[in-house]
Amino acid sequence: MYGALLEARPLPPGTDLKRAFVAAMLAWIDAGWQLSEFSSRTGVFFCTRGVERRMVNITPTNPGAAHVYDATPGPRCASCED
Repeated sequence: MYGALLEARPLPPGTDLKRAFVAAMLAWIDAGWQLSEFSSRTGVFFCTRGVERRMVNITPTNPGAAHVYDATPGPRCASCED
């Protein structure tokens, strides 16, 4: 389930993404989730409720597209063999 897309909602063209980000944070808080770390620069926040943890991302991209966050080829560290 890690990294699985659970829900996607299209935003109308011209939507203020900062406003949508803040509104999403408030909606999750109102639904009983506890916010943890967040980044307004990247439009992502994490929230937890019980043992569940979710990442919410407000982004101007297609949510079904694969995102590669670490495109560096080879091992990620000198002592790792991944």
